[in-house]
This record gives sequence, C-alpha cells and structure tokens, in this order.
Amino acid sequence: MRCKVCGTKIEGSMGVCPLCGAPASPQTPVYPPRKVKARTYIVPFTKVYLFVALALSVVLVTLNVVYTPQVHYWLLLLVGLWYLYFSLRHSILGIENVYYKLWAQSVAMLVVLGVCGWVLDFNEIFVWGMPALYALVWLASVIVTVVRPHISKQFVVSLWAQSMLGAVLPLLCWAFHVMYIPALSVAGLQLLTGIVITIVHPKEVWSQLVREFDK
Repeated sequence: MRCKVCGTKIEGSMGVCPLCGAPASPQTPVYPPRKVKARTYIVPFTKVYLFVALALSVVLVTLNVVYTPQVHYWLLLLVGLWYLYFSLRHSILGIENVYYKLWAQSVAMLVVLGVCGWVLDFNEIFVWGMPALYALVWLASVIVTVVRPHISKQFVVSLWAQSMLGAVLPLLCWAFHVMYIPALSVAGLQLLTGIVITIVHPKEVWSQLVREFDK
C-alpha cells in the first residue's frame, strides 16, 4: 500500500510510513506499482513517440544537411523531442513528489537551454536565461514549502538536490566565457537554501539519502 500523506510505499507488516511516520490504515489508498503503471501508460506512448521522433529527426537532419550544413538545427529538434518526452514521463505520467518534478524540470531545461545557446550562439541564454529559470524554480519550491509545510520535511533530499544543482550555472558561464554574476547569484541563493535545509533537518537529509542509496 501507499501512504495517504506522502505516497511512500508501506510494507504489509509496517504500521506506520517509513518516511513521514503517518499511521497506515485500511483506508490508505492502494496505488498500482510503478512498473504496472509504466506498462499501462508509458510503454505504449514510448513506442509511438519514438517512431514519430525518429521520422521527424531523419527529415530534419536531411533538410539541415542540404540547406544549412554549417548550423546544427537538427539538434534543436532532438533536444525538443527529448524534453517533451522527459516532461511527460516525469511530470504528467510520473508519480514523484512535487520537489522531484521541479528538480527534473531544472535538469531538463538546463539541457535544452544549453543546447539552444550553443547551436544559436546566443550567450544571453547562459547569462540571463538559465539564472532566471533557476530563480523561478527556487521561488516555486519556496511557495510550495510555505503553502504545504508538512511535505517539505518528507522530501528534504529533493530540495537539497535542487539547491545543489544551481552550482552548474556558473561553471557553464565560465566554460562559454560569458558574464557569470547572475548565475553566481542564483547559485549562491540555492546553496544557502541547501545549507539551511541541512541545518534544520539534518536527520531527515541523512536518513533519506541512506534510503535512496539502499534502493
């Protein structure tokens, strides 16, 4: 069964949720296992999507090579198709917590914006686009924590991982030799958030990290 508070799997012999401590009850909703859900929804979608994506990729690569071989526009299509699938897989069809969804979107948009900035040779994406995106994700995490404070303690590792991800932004700006002050500011804000999370919930961070690596 699944915990009615946080959705964590509860073994039959356990009386409480191993993550948030909520008592298990006969009314606790039982969700289909992840593999069953994947077979029902994700696998058929993946087969159709991969076929369409492959066909579009072949067409665009051919047109790109014939008309503009010096610019790799086909990469934009590939990364766009990947982002669409990734978003559907981890945001719409997925069952993860909201903090994980925000973290997954941060990773996906980092890849998308990075490829777009490189292909189009548009440095403003690295200077302003990525920091603005990560600032919005940070703000969304704060709003969720304020509105639903009881779930922040249950998913501190996702919050912690999100805060650590911001350190990638200054490194990208340094690699592309562009101004890094906005990226460094956002990275510092997220790093401070990670430090605060670790100070406020050290036991939860450690126990959830151990649980993640024991899976």
